[in-house]
Amino acid sequence: MKKYKTYAFLFILGLLLTSNVALAEDEVSNENDLREAKQGLREDREALREANKAKAETMREQLKNDREKAREDMKKTREDFKDSIKEDRENSKELMKAKREELINTTVEKREMFKKEIEAKKEEMKATREEMKAKFKEELGKIKDESKKTKVENISNNIATVNENLIAKNTKLVADIEAVLIAIESRSDKASTAGADVAGVRVAIVNAEKAIVDARAAIAVQSGKTYVTTIGSEATVKTDLKATRDLFRADAKVMNAAVKAAHNATKAAAEALRAIPKVDEVAKTDDTVTVTTNTNNQ
Repeated sequence: MKKYKTYAFLFILGLLLTSNVALAEDEVSNENDLREAKQGLREDREALREANKAKAETMREQLKNDREKAREDMKKTREDFKDSIKEDRENSKELMKAKREELINTTVEKREMFKKEIEAKKEEMKATREEMKAKFKEELGKIKDESKKTKVENISNNIATVNENLIAKNTKLVADIEAVLIAIESRSDKASTAGADVAGVRVAIVNAEKAIVDARAAIAVQSGKTYVTTIGSEATVKTDLKATRDLFRADAKVMNAAVKAAHNATKAAAEALRAIPKVDEVAKTDDTVTVTTNTNNQ
């Protein structure tokens, strides 16, 4: 019995020893697995860092390339824009030059047409004037005093001379006013090209152009008039001459008023142009727009 107990004890002891050895082996195996896991983790981290580093380097290179491309694109865009602006300016200059030449040519044509109209009226009135002179000679026959007759004739001739001189003067004034208006229109075109608001100037220019047309019409009407005094008698000759002078002055006043209206309308256009902010910076100052023409009535 005691022998069996000894065997049992030895068997249990063997089992315990075997169990401890297995546990020790398991612990060793677990430590190896842990070390391998840590090593694998370190390697994974290192691989991840290298991958991130490579990715960051690629992104930096891409960003650098994108920036370079963006700079090149911007440079090209600026150059294209500058070229476009330059081309637009050149085209605008050519257009304005062409328009100015057209305005000048049109103005010259208008003046020539007006000159021909005045000459035609003079030619039309030539026969009428001769008739009026003959009639006036008859009227002078009512005056017996030769000195008075000469004086009346001189006054009548003087009215005709003053009328012709006044017509010539106003014709030149209107031409000068028109030249100023062309300069105003040219500067307003330049200001408009530079982006300025010239709507008010355009309206003033149209008004001035109409006033100039009206002034020339008034001059044409006046050029077709003659003034012959109808003498009632030697006693009324002074009153008769006064009536003729008053009629002439009234007609001349109408003509002068039309010319002055053209002057004022053109002056208004010049003032509208000057009212544009910094107009001298957006339009060259090679054109004079100050209206200095004197159109005082005589």
